[in-house]
Amino acid sequence: TYRGVIGVLTILGYIGGAIMAIASVLSLVNKEIVPAIVGVIVSAIVIFVVIPFYKEVSLMLVDAVDSTLERNSRS
Repeated sequence: TYRGVIGVLTILGYIGGAIMAIASVLSLVNKEIVPAIVGVIVSAIVIFVVIPFYKEVSLMLVDAVDSTLERNSRS
């Protein structure tokens, strides 16, 4: 069940990062150069680094809990 929750949160994170990137590009159209560049860089970091890292760490924690529960259920 928790793996499904991780999948949903990952998708929501990518959607949030995409919305942030779109908002940054729109501010570039409005001649706000510095906030637009910072927003695009931050959204790229969120999309390509933070969200995949969060997903992998969460899945590793789920695997650790699963293995602990399985080991303890045998004894």
